[in-house]
Amino acid sequence: MYSVFLVLWLIFVAVVFSFVDSAGLFEFLEDFGGPKGMVLWDEVDISLGLVERWAFFIGLGMVVIGSLINLILAFLYNVISDIVGGVELTFQERDQRDA
Repeated sequence: MYSVFLVLWLIFVAVVFSFVDSAGLFEFLEDFGGPKGMVLWDEVDISLGLVERWAFFIGLGMVVIGSLINLILAFLYNVISDIVGGVELTFQERDQRDA
């Protein structure tokens, strides 16, 4: 399930990147401050590959965290249901009388 979310996340990042790139924001950020101005390095090249790589690392981290959270919750559920004994439901059919 989380791997599907990772693929959807990467598609979402690519679509948002195309919108932001077409607006010219990345060109502004690359030229911000001029040579040796506000930027600590000479040239910044924000590309789809760079953005997708970081999106993949972030998404992969979320996949691992989400899987571990599901593992812990499943463990806690099983321990609590073992201690409590679970929940028993009984259904009773009521008579339908014509009024």
